[in-house]
Amino acid sequence: MKELDFLPHSYKKSRKWQISIRNRYLAIVGVVVLLVGWNVAIVRDISNINSRNNSMESQMESAMRATQEHEDLRRKLNVLEDQKAVLQSLNSTGDIVGIFGELSYLLSQNIVLNKVAFEQEPLNQSRNGDEYKLAGAGRSAVGDAVEPVRYKISIQGIAASAGDVADFIRRMERSAYFTTVYPAYSRNKSISPSGDKNKFEVSEFEIACYLANYKEKATVMAQADSAVDGD
Repeated sequence: MKELDFLPHSYKKSRKWQISIRNRYLAIVGVVVLLVGWNVAIVRDISNINSRNNSMESQMESAMRATQEHEDLRRKLNVLEDQKAVLQSLNSTGDIVGIFGELSYLLSQNIVLNKVAFEQEPLNQSRNGDEYKLAGAGRSAVGDAVEPVRYKISIQGIAASAGDVADFIRRMERSAYFTTVYPAYSRNKSISPSGDKNKFEVSEFEIACYLANYKEKATVMAQADSAVDGD
């Protein structure tokens, strides 16, 4: 039996066109949804990467700060080690407690010290034909070598007047602990106590000297003695 198709050809053609359009819309919507999902995933990945980068930068900054603090501590430790070596070497040639006790004894009530610094100087450097020999055991290790040293002291402070500074120098010159005492500078300075508007004139000074733990021997005298012994 043969089926009869009563639908007009134009209707069937229009119907196929509508179905084709609908399928195209669905395909476009699918592509748009896929692109949106892809974009969301990319944005999420970029956000994660930025977060990791920020975390790594923060860790790098922390590591750099820690490295800088380590270097600062190392430098401070080296300075302390040098100071410790100086004090240990100084203590082997003289009583450091006695040195400060002597300074305290020589000071008058009109003088206040704010700095006492020790500096090593090699003794093997001749001066005007003189050679230096240690009376004690003052020696400083330089690499594998050991050389005798003497100690220069720099004393800074303030005094009520320049006369007090001069008197302090005279006292140090008479002391058995110090030798070659001389003023590095002495100048007037205006100071005002805390909470007081009045200013007072004082004398700011620095005195340099050497510890009396060595003796000088003239080369000429040594040569003369040798000549006498030879005769």
